Amino acid sequence: ALAGGFGVTGAGGLAGFLGNLVLVNDSTAFNHPSWSLTVEMALYGLFFLAMRTAGPALAPPVMILAGIWIFLKTDLFILTGFARGLIGFFLAVGAAEAARCLRSGARPSPVLLVGLAATLPFCWWIKTFAFDLVALAGIGAIAVLAPLRRLASAAPLRGLGAISLAVYMVHLPIQLVLIWLWQGIGSVPPADRVWFWALYAGSVLAIATAFHRTCEVPLREALRRRLLAGRRSDGGPAPVSVAAVPAPSLPRGQAAEG
Repeated sequence: ALAGGFGVTGAGGLAGFLGNLVLVNDSTAFNHPSWSLTVEMALYGLFFLAMRTAGPALAPPVMILAGIWIFLKTDLFILTGFARGLIGFFLAVGAAEAARCLRSGARPSPVLLVGLAATLPFCWWIKTFAFDLVALAGIGAIAVLAPLRRLASAAPLRGLGAISLAVYMVHLPIQLVLIWLWQGIGSVPPADRVWFWALYAGSVLAIATAFHRTCEVPLREALRRRLLAGRRSDGGPAPVSVAAVPAPSLPRGQAAEG
């Protein structure tokens, strides 16, 4: 986007910004209709509803097949963009559920496997989702191979995973700020300079870390306390503190492996 190749221009002004939020724009908004904030919000809403009603084994294949059906049945760009988002989002959800089953020794649901397998010919046909397929293979390899599990558990990668949502949330606003700063001096971002990308990456990581610590974690803890308080008021079981449960003692070799 900073190199000018992904439709991020910032030229739409307030009208373009508001239009983009509801998928109504004339291609001058800062974001692409198939990668819209509206699509993101809809997917997270569907994720919550699907996981609450269908569960982690059934929700991904149902949503993936629904996305494929929508994509094949319409030429309306807004709906095809939503369908692509639906497939990619729940492909990741299904891959995570399959990886959880593999790690725990459980057998993945046949319906889940069918849903994941259905994406392969579809992605090959429309020549997209290459990143999703690579991520799917990577998750499977990490779940199966112990050396990769240990690598994925390294502190730097765990820290990056902790702020990954914040990175996603702030990277586009930072791109816009950098574009506007260079436009203010009558130039364009020097996307061919290594120092510029270092500045961009450093800004994203620093601001995402601050956002994670000052906003995401406090809000998540407040929501957890509220949900637990509601559960207690409904007569549900009282929550058990993880710190209060003694960890089982393991032989040194097994402890190091964990």
